[in-house]
Amino acid sequence: MKALCILILVSFNSLIGFAQGFWLTTPDFPGGPKTAFVGLQDSLLFVGTATGIWKSENEGFIWTKKLNSSYVYTMHASSNGTILAGGFGKLFFSYNKGTSWDSVSVSSTLPIVKIVENKDHEYFFISSGFTNDEGFVGNGVFYSNGDLKTWVQRNNGLPAHLRSGEHLAVDKNGRVYVTLADENTSGQGGLYYSDDNGLNWTQSPLLVSNLGTIKVLNSFSVSITPQDSVVVSVSGTAVNFSTRLNLIKHVNDVAKNNPWGPWSIRKAGHWWEDLNLNSIHFAKNGDWYSSVSSSISSGGSFYSTDKGLTWARRTTGMGISRTDRYESNFHYESAAGRVFMVQLLDERVYYTTQSLLNPIMLSGNIKDDQGKPLMGVTLTVKNMRIGTNAEGKFSTTLPMGWSGTITPQLSKHIFEPDQVSIANAQGSSSDINFVAKYIGTYFISGFIRDVSGQPVSQIPLEGFPQNVSTNEFGYYAAEVPARWQGTVIPVFNGYQFNPNAIVISQVNSDRSDQNFTIRKSGTVYVIGKVKNENGEPLIDVTLNGFPETTRIDATGNFYGEVSLGWTGTIIPAATGFNFTPDKIQVTSIQSDLLNQIFVASPVSVIPKYTLSGFIKDQFGFPMENISFTGLPSEMKTSADGKYQLELAAGWSGIITPISENHVFDPAFISINNISFHLTDRNFTASIITNIDSEENLFSVYPNPSIDGRIQIVSNKECKLIISSSTGLTIGSGSSTTLNQFQLPSPGVYIIRGITRNTENTTKIVFR
Repeated sequence: MKALCILILVSFNSLIGFAQGFWLTTPDFPGGPKTAFVGLQDSLLFVGTATGIWKSENEGFIWTKKLNSSYVYTMHASSNGTILAGGFGKLFFSYNKGTSWDSVSVSSTLPIVKIVENKDHEYFFISSGFTNDEGFVGNGVFYSNGDLKTWVQRNNGLPAHLRSGEHLAVDKNGRVYVTLADENTSGQGGLYYSDDNGLNWTQSPLLVSNLGTIKVLNSFSVSITPQDSVVVSVSGTAVNFSTRLNLIKHVNDVAKNNPWGPWSIRKAGHWWEDLNLNSIHFAKNGDWYSSVSSSISSGGSFYSTDKGLTWARRTTGMGISRTDRYESNFHYESAAGRVFMVQLLDERVYYTTQSLLNPIMLSGNIKDDQGKPLMGVTLTVKNMRIGTNAEGKFSTTLPMGWSGTITPQLSKHIFEPDQVSIANAQGSSSDINFVAKYIGTYFISGFIRDVSGQPVSQIPLEGFPQNVSTNEFGYYAAEVPARWQGTVIPVFNGYQFNPNAIVISQVNSDRSDQNFTIRKSGTVYVIGKVKNENGEPLIDVTLNGFPETTRIDATGNFYGEVSLGWTGTIIPAATGFNFTPDKIQVTSIQSDLLNQIFVASPVSVIPKYTLSGFIKDQFGFPMENISFTGLPSEMKTSADGKYQLELAAGWSGIITPISENHVFDPAFISINNISFHLTDRNFTASIITNIDSEENLFSVYPNPSIDGRIQIVSNKECKLIISSSTGLTIGSGSSTTLNQFQLPSPGVYIIRGITRNTENTTKIVFR
């Protein structure tokens, strides 16, 4: 009871799901999570919800809301067609099988949680709940003589402080049973019975052999078996340890102080710590149905075929409650033995054919018009829905004498026959077959790519019922009716396609990979690959010789487009590589030249070393444009007299500077098998003396100079260079322009006069 009252606060959102297996789901189950469930023998089902009551007149195929109300806690269906429902301090009732409803307030502010009826159509209910402040609360048992508008409390013999009734039952003799919660396990809770319609109540101690008397905390059910035994499920304490037991005793022994017999449900652990069964439904064929409120691993629906001696857990096809676990089940059985079930706070309405009376099986196959099995067809079997499996087969278990129609349905299909009628079936049948004809559409799709595999967009394709072109990915898709046939032709001026057309035979499924390759008319391709010695693609390669730039893709493939009849030579090139073959000669090509392979081998890298130095005259002045002999390439000195070049490792030779007017020291440098950098390999140049060498090119005065100003008088046109004693040039020019000069500071200076064949030098002193 405590758990139930807390669950009232749970919000109710819509759930969608269909069970399969032991439990099947009805075609419809509106109204959100269910809180109560009853039925009548003429296929009427009623479910209670948080907002009222829904009714189905065809075993759950279609539901209609019949009562808008507050939370419905419990429902009861009388054999005379009267339906009762318990609300919060209010009783709802209908005398006409739920078509219209009335209500009456009762002298209790608590939920009505259980309603029962005796053989004389007298009614009892209990109202109770749980609060955080008071714990278990209740107003005990209420009685009505059958008018449903007048209810009186009948609690004589029930403890005044324990009126929180949890379960209520009536046996065939009219004895009424109630269980009371006892939060303090004082020993006053548990099972009470009354033989005078609740005027007086007597406790029935729950004595168990080898255990003692159970002091009850909670009860989970009270059920009366067809064999006139009372089954009560309780939790509590015995001596000094907790117990959870399902106990049974014949109705004639309830008033006696002899022991109750325990049932074993779980078959594991201590026998006094078992799973507690909720209310039991006793099917007409002898099967028993119950449930255990617990976790997904241990709770759920329980089923017995031997009158409760053994129980099997049956959750296949069953969903869980909004509490994220399994909760108590409410059952109703039709006249034919079909058992319907609702789980507390589960949206679905379930049923099973497990307990049908005189069951028969109707089955068959559904294939398409190509003879292939058709999976996923929904068949409406009167008030039920079933489906075909992967082999196109279906089957349903029905009671003998069943009459109705079997109608298949699948989107965009028609069936032959459209339905099968069955009248008063007296046996099983396995040849109820249908042929489905698809009346929808299929898709034909593919790609148009060029020879290199690149997509080509905006290519129209003729032959389809609608205009179709390729998109930016070269992809096209056309929707055609089932059994369509035709010829697909891509068309684009100046281009040809391979194949030039695709013939589509009768379409009975989607057709993909209907692909085309496009190329310019009058062109052929040289196609191949460039790879390294390990077979890996090499992409940084230039292919020379094609009419247009031909690139190598990421996989090393190349596609060279040339005109029909083209002649040329294809030469690969890449820095640091040699190729095998080094070229491909093509002569008057008439068709695609395929599988042309170039293999790249790395070129060996020879180290290089630097040879460098200076050439200056005997005065330290740089000698520019001096050539050398003996080198692999031409070289001259720069303006600062420097020379530098790189020589391959192992090079040998003799380097000799050349000048018509100079001799050099050393005259040459010999290099043998160079293996390191050679620097500061310097030369000193001296002028070659001839008959003009004594010619006086210029004169300077005054010398010495007092103020540093000097006059230079040239006797012959020459080049003049003025330098300090350290060799620093401080002035230069031709003899026609440099005739006056200011020396910068006292010291010794040198003036050189230079012609092609003569050089004069004069010292000047600045005092």
